[in-house]
Amino acid sequence: MPLFFEKYRQSHPAIVETLFKLLYCTLHKQPKQEFRCSLSLQLLPSLAVTVAMALLFSTIADAQSPVEIDANLSTQQGELSLSGQWNFVWGQWLPTDDIAAGHHQAQIITLPNYLADLPVANSNASNNTGIMTYFIKIKNLPDVFLRPTVDVGDISEAWEAWWVDTSGQAIFLGRSGRIATTKTQQEFNNRNYLLSLPNNSREGYLVFYVSAYYSVRTGLYSDITIAEYADVYKTAIADLASRAFILGIGIYIITQNLVFFAQRPKERTLLLLAIFAFTGLLRAAFASGYVDFFVPMVDFHHFSLRFEYLLIVWPAVAGLHMLSAFFPFPALRYLPSLGYVFLFLLGLVTFNISLTTMTAYLGFYQYSLAFFASFCLVFIFRGLILRLPNARAFLFSFLPLIAAILNDVYASRSAQYSFYIAEYAFFLFMFIQTQIQASRFIVALDTAEHLTTNLQNEVDRQTVELQKRNTLLEEKADSLELKHQEVKLLSETDHLTGLYNRQSLDSRFEHHFQLARQSGQPLSLVMMDLDHFKAINDKYGHTVGDECLVFAASYLRGLNLRKRDLIARYGGEEFVILLTDTNLDMATRVVQEICDGLPRHPVTGQHPDIYLTASFGIAELSVSRVESPQMLFERADAALYSAKQKGRNRVESDIA
Repeated sequence: MPLFFEKYRQSHPAIVETLFKLLYCTLHKQPKQEFRCSLSLQLLPSLAVTVAMALLFSTIADAQSPVEIDANLSTQQGELSLSGQWNFVWGQWLPTDDIAAGHHQAQIITLPNYLADLPVANSNASNNTGIMTYFIKIKNLPDVFLRPTVDVGDISEAWEAWWVDTSGQAIFLGRSGRIATTKTQQEFNNRNYLLSLPNNSREGYLVFYVSAYYSVRTGLYSDITIAEYADVYKTAIADLASRAFILGIGIYIITQNLVFFAQRPKERTLLLLAIFAFTGLLRAAFASGYVDFFVPMVDFHHFSLRFEYLLIVWPAVAGLHMLSAFFPFPALRYLPSLGYVFLFLLGLVTFNISLTTMTAYLGFYQYSLAFFASFCLVFIFRGLILRLPNARAFLFSFLPLIAAILNDVYASRSAQYSFYIAEYAFFLFMFIQTQIQASRFIVALDTAEHLTTNLQNEVDRQTVELQKRNTLLEEKADSLELKHQEVKLLSETDHLTGLYNRQSLDSRFEHHFQLARQSGQPLSLVMMDLDHFKAINDKYGHTVGDECLVFAASYLRGLNLRKRDLIARYGGEEFVILLTDTNLDMATRVVQEICDGLPRHPVTGQHPDIYLTASFGIAELSVSRVESPQMLFERADAALYSAKQKGRNRVESDIA
């Protein structure tokens, strides 16, 4: 009645004022002449209506008529939506008997909505925590549904659902935990529920009792619908299947990238793709409620809710790390590391503040996500500018992901819109990128297989070409040998080791250097120095030292190098190996075998066995980009010096 009277006072102020004057004079027994003039004949009909309505409403309780919905009139396509007006009582769990009897003072609110957005008059609701009752009257359900079922979406936090027949019978439908009047006693778990309504009740109330103490965004903020049980069950199974499919794709993506990475450890991007997919898989598992479903514990739910908020930012940091590897940006090379530091600090804060404070600062997590996502775009655009492989594919698959994230941010802030698609877009993005990387991996494997299969043919072809060149060299060498046979024996070989001496090496090396430059063939120069040779001389004498030099020369000759390769004693304990038509990688493998094999064969004699080791320096013509044989010697000597500085008994290469 007070609400009705207030509205009537605003629409008929003259009549209400007259009624108050009449009431005042009657109570104080004063003459009525002073206001009789104000009662014109025109007001008498309205006054009579007002008195009649006042008498009528005086016999009715102060509560408003409850909101009701007729299933016959409102069901569309087999579904009855309960969005719209509901009855709401703040700070009280209204007894079911009072609801059935109509003894209540309920507000009329519009759902779905957050509690923070409802016109709650109670001053205790300023922090949006407390207990509340939602209910709506539903008529004629048996006329429309054989087995009416409520599809309950998101209701935070703890709730109980009841069906209250107008006859007063109350039927318990289900709960998400334990509602309580204190924060410590409340228990809740977020997941979807199907509530079966009685199919023999023609008129009754659907009631939700809710207690909320943790989240800022709480209340009935999802569309609640009634449909046949079979339809609701199929929808729930379809949603479960789609999420299971998405999680299955995530597991497939992670496994595939880890398998590829195990086969090619140098492809670090494959590992980063797997880590990125793992963070998205965690996000989908926690946000969808799967984890809460399998671990229905209150304390764990609090942990999972905090971890879910942290997973808003973690995938963006992992994505930034991945894209920085695909499209390096020197100016921002430290940004992924700073991102992980920020994530660590954010985790410390998230797991130490209250849930209420955490949910109140949801925007900060979302702004952090936007910050790192924007830098992901920066890396992709840099890849486009530099025309790096896959930059365009990354852009076309990343932009829909950004749009999906923006959609989910809007959905998290709106009680009327709850269409979340980010996890689907994320795994679509990851699936596309994984298949692109897989195709690259398969092409690389095919190439390697092709090279392995046809290696002998390639070697034969190269051998034929080299034989032609060697024939020319041999013809020139034969003519020189006829003239200088005796001189060569004395001048070209080292008297101790029988290897080429330095003079012979210089002349032959000059020839091979010029030939390699003209033909564009690789040419590798190896400098070898026996380790700690002076200590051997000092300990055993120069005779034993000479034995060691002879042994090293014999070891090198026994390597069965190609005829066109040269081995020479450069001076003292230094030797030189000239590998023609050999690139740096092949030369490194050959020399590493020499380095590893030398200590396996001891120098024996009238002394304890001596195990020799050596340091090696390699320089290759095209890699070192030298212009003269002397420069190539200097590069090899520098690499040899580096090997000695790093501990000896090792191989170092010169890389320009």
